[in-house]
This record gives sequence, structure tokens and C-alpha cells, in this order.
Amino acid sequence: MATYTYELETTVQFEDANGEMARYEIYYDDTNLEYHAEVYHLSDVSSVNGRTIKVWHKIPNTISRLSGSSKKGRVSSCKFHFEGK
Repeated sequence: MATYTYELETTVQFEDANGEMARYEIYYDDTNLEYHAEVYHLSDVSSVNGRTIKVWHKIPNTISRLSGSSKKGRVSSCKFHFEGK
């Protein structure tokens, strides 16, 4: 059975003019020698006591083979993804 190792490089957050937020966790996959990003959105959730709280919710799609030859380039790729570019 293959063992996969992902090393967290950095975590970045972005917010748009409407207050929508996303968090990107950029990982290095040392098996495939590439970077990928896990994407989370900030969502409102009702708690058991009736309060609304904010939680990070992981969305199902991962950005595979994240472009950028440097950390700054990979962060820019995440920002472009957030902006829909």
C-alpha cells in the first residue's frame, strides 16, 4: 500500500467586497512532486443553543497541480481562483 505525504506550505485567506471569505491550505505532495490546495469557505451555522456561528467548511474540489514556481506564485494562483479568474 502506497504512503502519501503532504507537507503544509502555507495557509492564506481572502475576502471579497461582499464579505465572503475563503481559506486556501497549500500542500506539497512529495510523492508526485507537485503542489495542491484545499479550499474552505466561511459559513454561518446554527448552533444547538440557537446562535449563529461561523465555521470553515471544506469544499469538495481540490486544486491539483497548483501553478506557480514560488510560494508567492502559488498564493497568486489561489487568489486568482478565489476571484474566478
